[in-house]
Amino acid sequence: MQRRTLLTMTALGTMGLAGCLGGDSGGEFGGSNETDSDGNSSGDDPYPDLSETERAFVTRLDRDIDVVGATPGADELTVTVQTTGTADDDIQMVAEVYLNFATALSSDLRAQVEDRGLSQLMFVIRQEWATQLNTGEIDSDEYLTRIVNTRNMNSQ
Repeated sequence: MQRRTLLTMTALGTMGLAGCLGGDSGGEFGGSNETDSDGNSSGDDPYPDLSETERAFVTRLDRDIDVVGATPGADELTVTVQTTGTADDDIQMVAEVYLNFATALSSDLRAQVEDRGLSQLMFVIRQEWATQLNTGEIDSDEYLTRIVNTRNMNSQ
C-alpha cells in the first residue's frame, strides 16, 4: 500500500514539475519580450519586405527546412535555407511546398541551400513548371528533372 502511495506521489510531483518548466507567456520561458542578437523583439516580422503570400510561403517552407533568409525580387523570390540533408531531398522539399504556392506567388523561386557554410547548392523553380504540373501538362518526374537541371553546386 505504501509503495502504491509513493509511486502516485512521485508521478504527481513529476507532472507538477513538468508544468512549471513549460513556462507561460508571462514568465521567463517563452515570453514575448525576448530579443534576438540584433536587439529586435521576437515578435517582429523577420521579413518585412515580403508580401503576405511570400511570408506565408516562407513560414510553410520553414516547417520542412530551416529558412535563414528570404528576399523578394522583380521576377523571383530568393530563399536561403540551411540543411544537412541530401541535395535531392532539399530540392524535393522546396519543390513540393512551392507547388502549393506557385499560383499565389506569381513569381519564380531561387533557392540557395547552405550546408553549414561548407558548400552551397542553388536551384531555380519556374512558376510555369508548377502550373504545368498542376494542370497535368507534365508529370512530377518532369517537374523535378527541370528543377534538378538548374542546380549549381558551389564549394566554399
